Amino acid sequence: MYSRNHSAGLSLIEVLLSLTIGLTLLLVLFTLYSASEKNQKIQSDILALQTRVETIKTFLQKSIYLAGFSGCSKLSWNEKIIQTDPDPDSEKNSDTLTVIYASSESELLARDMRGYGVFYLPKTLDINRGDQLIISDCQSMEHVTVKKISETRNHQFKIIPTQLLKHLYSKSAEAHFYVRDTYFVGKTDHDIDALYWRDRSGEKSEIAENVIDMHVERSKKMIFLKFDFETFLFKKTIFVDVGLRNVDET
Repeated sequence: MYSRNHSAGLSLIEVLLSLTIGLTLLLVLFTLYSASEKNQKIQSDILALQTRVETIKTFLQKSIYLAGFSGCSKLSWNEKIIQTDPDPDSEKNSDTLTVIYASSESELLARDMRGYGVFYLPKTLDINRGDQLIISDCQSMEHVTVKKISETRNHQFKIIPTQLLKHLYSKSAEAHFYVRDTYFVGKTDHDIDALYWRDRSGEKSEIAENVIDMHVERSKKMIFLKFDFETFLFKKTIFVDVGLRNVDET
């Protein structure tokens, strides 16, 4: 009788010991699994961050390299080609970067100008009312806004600007789109910080999420940008340096 009770007691201890060992092993495995999952999440976030950084670099390098481009290296702008005025949608404590240049897309005037209030362009440019253009001939350059546009019988655009031009340009002059690229940190619809780009039409597009701050500094030949990223797992600071094409601006 005693032997049977003693045997039953040992069996209970063995069961409890087995349960303890089993729970310990499960806890260890769960800890290892959680650590592995966290490590994979960090690696995934780092990869996503690298993709965002490359996207940001692609946008900024293109814009900043073209800053001040006017179609002719002899001409200079009468406005700052690099500006840092805040955007209406930007975060208060973050810098804003605006880059101004003439688009590479251009066309020669279709005919010599005979008056200061009208000029003609081929229909190859997709021009609309309200568009801003740069007219340049390597002697002069003017920034104009399209007030009215109509098509002539010989398939040209007749452009009437909002203000009279200061010069009469020949048909060797070029018309470019006036480009104003603005970069700023703002909130998404889901209240997430992100880097935005506002194009020449005024429309804004999201470039990369989780950008919580942008800081801009400039030397004569370079633009220095610092971006702060933040995810649930880590924070990281990225630096982007881009050379300026136009270095004559004061």
